[in-house]
Amino acid sequence: MGIKRWLVCGVPQEDPSGKRGLSNMGTPRSTEASKGPAAAKNVKNIIMKRLKKKNQMNPDPTHSPNMDKQRRFTMQSMRAASYESLSGILSPIETLDLSNETGVIIRPLHSSILGEKHCFEVIHSGGSQCFGCASAAERDTWIDNLRRTVQPNKDNCERVENMLSLWVNEAKDLPTRKKYFCEVHLDSSLYARTTSKANTEKLFWGEHFEFNNLPQVGELTLHVFRDEDRKRKDVSALGSLTIPLAEVTGRQHVEKWYPINVHPLQKGKIASPTVRVNLRYQNIKVLPMIHYKEFAEYITCNYMPLCTVLEPSLKVKDKEEVASALVHILQCTSKAKVTVPPSNI
Repeated sequence: MGIKRWLVCGVPQEDPSGKRGLSNMGTPRSTEASKGPAAAKNVKNIIMKRLKKKNQMNPDPTHSPNMDKQRRFTMQSMRAASYESLSGILSPIETLDLSNETGVIIRPLHSSILGEKHCFEVIHSGGSQCFGCASAAERDTWIDNLRRTVQPNKDNCERVENMLSLWVNEAKDLPTRKKYFCEVHLDSSLYARTTSKANTEKLFWGEHFEFNNLPQVGELTLHVFRDEDRKRKDVSALGSLTIPLAEVTGRQHVEKWYPINVHPLQKGKIASPTVRVNLRYQNIKVLPMIHYKEFAEYITCNYMPLCTVLEPSLKVKDKEEVASALVHILQCTSKAKVTVPPSNI
């Protein structure tokens, strides 16, 4: 299924890098909407019925306005625009002109932001455009192709790739019999939300987030919201906690109970709540591809004896990491078949 343009919104530009147009991008594969007017009309009717039914139900419990007014306006614009564009099938060549861009960011969007899976966002000087794909594999392919178009010499240049692994586990000392959720922000930009969970005997989320190919970011902020407050016009978080990513940079995850800085309006109503978070931030230096040629050839030809030697001396967690790296290398050298697991992002 081809790429679907969902919406256009005005997200403030971040600090991206790279430039070039989309002149060498291929046209997306055809979809149901391109088979004829009748098929396109049928798809549109189905989508509109689904949206109408969804609007008649209660709003998404994980949705709330952001503390940043500009971001709240952006999210409202994104949802409003999606009504017209969900059924549109357009090529990025037709919708994006990055030929004169001095910087662009292309990033996957977590499913909790738009309520749909397999989406990505292109942020440029004119704002941003969000697209939905049929699968995680298709989304990742488009992201990779667009990034290579913007930065064609990516594989031949030394670079640093930033990635964050985050577990939002549980909270304690919040008022009971209420529902709560968290928003994940990186340098004030919204990246994900947890689901809304009731605080009965224990308030537990246990949700995992993986963010790869991040721009350079300095801190993570977790905003805690009460679910009932989303019905109000002016919504503010109960409290928040901020973690400098420099403190959690390394190979191992850091797990701690972090105190929530309670909003001034909530002081006196809430004791001293805390949230248990497990996270790891990594800055991985990547050399030009030519430097890995001999290593890739060795792994391809000697992966079995290498596994035999390493297996007895590795811990379980290390085995998982090594196995993942070996499979990825063998897939890149066509020694192993590429399979795509289900994705919730």
